[in-house]
Amino acid sequence: MSRISDLIKEEKISKEAKLKFLDAAFIEYDEGNSGFDDGLIEVFFEMCKDKDEWEFLIQKLNRRPTEWRKKLIMTIYRDYLCEDEKYLEERLNSLHYGSDYWDLVQHYERKRKKELALEAALKGISKGEGRLSTLYDYLIEHYIKKQDCDSLEMIAATAIHRKNDVQFVMDRLFEYYKTKDYCKAKEKLLQSYEYSNYKKYFVEYKRMKTFLNAEDFEAIESRIIKDVQKEKAILEYMGICLYKGMKEKVINLIVSPSKKEWGFSAHADFESFAERLEKDYPNEILNYYYKKAYVRIPNGNRSENDIYKVFEKYRQMDTST
Repeated sequence: MSRISDLIKEEKISKEAKLKFLDAAFIEYDEGNSGFDDGLIEVFFEMCKDKDEWEFLIQKLNRRPTEWRKKLIMTIYRDYLCEDEKYLEERLNSLHYGSDYWDLVQHYERKRKKELALEAALKGISKGEGRLSTLYDYLIEHYIKKQDCDSLEMIAATAIHRKNDVQFVMDRLFEYYKTKDYCKAKEKLLQSYEYSNYKKYFVEYKRMKTFLNAEDFEAIESRIIKDVQKEKAILEYMGICLYKGMKEKVINLIVSPSKKEWGFSAHADFESFAERLEKDYPNEILNYYYKKAYVRIPNGNRSENDIYKVFEKYRQMDTST
């Protein structure tokens, strides 16, 4: 393969030799277990120069059609043979994932066919599978420039209906509405929280506290706290408590977290909170570091860097020890 690449770069390989090499190499490529699949494709694409060679490569790829091979064929038609009609024929017959629709959108954009690009993006968010955030972002950006709130609401409704990238869409729309329409911004903020798969409770708490008026925030605050406790997300809960100035609550959790209440989360590392509270509660934090190191000693782990780090913290806080 290395020698063939050199001959290609030196332009010392005939068309006949190229076709013979493709015939031989595809025996290995079709097997699909040589470990050289990507390398072979790179050589194939380096080798082909004229239409006959590209057509021969397409013929070889078509012998065992897969999603990946279809993408390669579309790339050849679009970027190397510049045959838009054949590219579109292949592309329109292979629209399944969001990335497929995005590929079509980009093609229409390059051709300055904006209406067709928008149509493809709208179909993508309605029918595409997998990640659709790129399509949503494209459409939201377009309709924001147009100040088309009806279309923005349609996009939000589509995301909720399909339960796909809802948080991404709502976050984008919240940013748009937050200086224009409080009610819509509040709606999108709450929907972002509602549909997020992995909630960052402390981040969401601060965002809502910053934006919502006192009455609206009071209505959602208790729910966030309940959600945190239900998920046993002790670090998120401690972040909220510290943000609210509830230092005593946090220090109690550091010193004696309830396993019954917090489950396995009770074994979390509280060092970041300990560092912020050591000036206000030096004795409690000193005891926390001592216990943290001491529990490792019976297991024979005295050489762990973690222990030395803890005892160094102990020494810094109490030089008389």
